[in-house]
Amino acid sequence: MSPRQATARSFTVQARTGERRRAATQEDLLHATRRLLEQGAPLASLSVERIVAEAGVVRTTFYLHFRDKYELIERLAAEQEAWIETIGLGTLDDADLSRPTVQKAIDQIVAGWVENRAVLAAIIELAEYDERMRETWRAMMHAVATVAAGVFAAHWNTAGGAPANTPAVAEVLTWMIERSCHQITRDPARRDEVAESLAEVIWRVLHCE
Repeated sequence: MSPRQATARSFTVQARTGERRRAATQEDLLHATRRLLEQGAPLASLSVERIVAEAGVVRTTFYLHFRDKYELIERLAAEQEAWIETIGLGTLDDADLSRPTVQKAIDQIVAGWVENRAVLAAIIELAEYDERMRETWRAMMHAVATVAAGVFAAHWNTAGGAPANTPAVAEVLTWMIERSCHQITRDPARRDEVAESLAEVIWRVLHCE
């Protein structure tokens, strides 16, 4: 290996090491924020000082990775979007759809919400007064509603009984699920009740009962 190649390789190794360190530090900050939210810290009082203390880094390190705590919450929102995209709505397009299949899909949604409730609550809280987060959250819900509309349309195309405005029905149901999970599952004891009730609503809508 020539000296030039050795130098280039050294720079590459250093760059990759730096990238790994930056990614690890960002994850430390994200994990620290999740822990604080899960411990009940209100978003309004969740300062950068508390986050860096929980993460075990200094304040200047925080600002090397995020402009402010709101950008950090936006990053958490992106992670939630990745989770939401995995929701198994595709099973609902079967013309011979069964009630247990609907229940399984809704159980997955409610379980995921409960698992991520602290972060989702912070996102929704921030969306109340931050326009960027409001648009981000609306876009996420619109994406879910769009997928749901396609699935519902596929079901109704073969089973019959389609409503006049499938996209609007899907959008309303999406926000109904969002509100129900956000408000009612704050009481963990009602998780199963919420899941069963939502599944019943979806089942009746799909079968026009």
